[in-house]
Amino acid sequence: MSAQSKGISLPLFLITIIIVAIIAGLAGYYLKPVPEAPPTGTQNVTVTETTTKTVTQTPELPGSGLTIYWIGGAAGDPFDARLYKGATDAANLLGVKLVYVHTEWDPDKMVQEFKRAISAHPDGIVVMGHPGYDALAPLFEEAANAGILVTLANVDIPELREKYWFTGYVGQDLYQSGYTLCKAAVERYGDILKPGTRAAIFSGSWEQPARALRARGCEDALKEAGLVVDRVSHPP
Repeated sequence: MSAQSKGISLPLFLITIIIVAIIAGLAGYYLKPVPEAPPTGTQNVTVTETTTKTVTQTPELPGSGLTIYWIGGAAGDPFDARLYKGATDAANLLGVKLVYVHTEWDPDKMVQEFKRAISAHPDGIVVMGHPGYDALAPLFEEAANAGILVTLANVDIPELREKYWFTGYVGQDLYQSGYTLCKAAVERYGDILKPGTRAAIFSGSWEQPARALRARGCEDALKEAGLVVDRVSHPP
């Protein structure tokens, strides 16, 4: 049935359809879902943060846990003071526990302190060769049997280094240093140190072969130059 048969004119019918379409379009636009607004500062927001921490660990020093005895000289004298400082600095750098013992440069006290050090059973002992081979050889053997490493300083005893692979020596070649000193003196002061001239060498250790090496080296150099040498002893 047409619109006209119902008594409705065509133009009015079309206008009605257009109005309904417009109303439907507006309703669809204004009634569509509205997206939620982004969170504002007044709302609770959960934020996950990752924190990186750098932990610095102090490496263990190579000598940590080791104990070394050093049988030294006389407390406070200029030479021993340098031995003590060097030993202490090295121990601090390596992390070693150092037990430094003074002996007043007395060979008998050096032997006694060596025995005490062995009884303490440290990892290592530093001794000076002043007492000589006969006095030190039995103690080196005792220490080796106890697993204690022993080395030499200041005065060398080559026979002990040859016997024990772990024994070294820190110090001058004493004989050669004395020989070089007096040979150079003759060359420099040849107008005074002429053949036949008398020279005196003072030493507190002529009776200690290991300790007198420097004096003996000097003596030999002067004798080779034709000088007459007098040995003069004084208290150590």
